[in-house]
Amino acid sequence: MPLANIILTADLLKAKYKTHFDEQGMEYLNYLKQSSFKLSNYVQGILEHYESDVVSDINHEEFDVHDLLEQIIDLLNINYDCEINLPEINKVLHCNRAALEQIFLNLIGNSLKYNEHEKIVITVNCEEDEKFYYFSVKDNGIGIPRDKQEEIFNLFTVVAEKDRKGNRGNGIGLSTVKKLVDSLGGEISVESKVNEGTLIRFSVKRTALC
Repeated sequence: MPLANIILTADLLKAKYKTHFDEQGMEYLNYLKQSSFKLSNYVQGILEHYESDVVSDINHEEFDVHDLLEQIIDLLNINYDCEINLPEINKVLHCNRAALEQIFLNLIGNSLKYNEHEKIVITVNCEEDEKFYYFSVKDNGIGIPRDKQEEIFNLFTVVAEKDRKGNRGNGIGLSTVKKLVDSLGGEISVESKVNEGTLIRFSVKRTALC
């Protein structure tokens, strides 16, 4: 709430007193607003990270993977050239939808942000056996150096200096993904080559509907 007040106050100052500020003064207000947004996103990331400690099977649902992914794509509001390939078979899943949505939002979001190609290509796959669902998210992004791949799921670890829009990450998202996957009884791994792309695989334990 205090951060929201700072952002709102900066907008009010710009609107009401813009004739009293020179160019540098307006830049200071813009910087104040941008910094407040970054801090707000950081705090939200921290909250989500620690809220992911426990994921209850009480929240499991039945849903199909295409519907989940299509809703995530809509939420991301992609406004540049991007091809997202959904799993060939539209499987019906039995697990915690909210947690899985958070995982895919982060992974697909990273594939979009850390990509310098004019056309972004992301491929999502889904397989299953009697106990687990197995997912993968593959992209043609900037990739992750080999010596950093074991660290990317650690809290506050940042690999890339800047994303596609010139912003620096906070190193919270992938750590939250790891905690969610652990809470869902699965495992997660990464394969990547610099300038060629990244493949992240993770599993989720199936749950039975009552």
